[in-house]
Amino acid sequence: MTQVGRDTGQQAGGFVSSAPQSNPAGGEPTYRTGNTAIALYSLMSYLHRTRESEPDAPAIRQAADQAADWLLRQQLSTGPMAGLLTGGWDQAGVEPGTRLPFASTEHNLDAWHSLSRAGQVLNCPRCTAAANSLQDAILAILWDSSGGVFL
Repeated sequence: MTQVGRDTGQQAGGFVSSAPQSNPAGGEPTYRTGNTAIALYSLMSYLHRTRESEPDAPAIRQAADQAADWLLRQQLSTGPMAGLLTGGWDQAGVEPGTRLPFASTEHNLDAWHSLSRAGQVLNCPRCTAAANSLQDAILAILWDSSGGVFL
């Protein structure tokens, strides 16, 4: 099976934002929270419907564990965005190794779904706790109650 996600260093478990189909390993090293969340959800869907005895199941589970850990490292514990996940990391831009400082509704909703699912499928209490904290932050920070919409 080919490697999925990054397996070493600060971005272990993260998925690159884009890469040529002909050369997935040649992707630009920008790791976005939403992309990794969607990749994790896909891995969870595979594991949910696959027996542990399937040949690819251990590698998929390892990739899912690493992707969940990567997402957990994006969650802020303090400040005005506490509980939310930042946009990820830019390893190749103007300032390599820079955390993307924004928090979008879209990638946080993606991460909430993925971490909730990881809590169940991987039996990951840290994922469940992070998803619960994220849910509270999404509702407190990203929901505009006066307009009845997400920001």
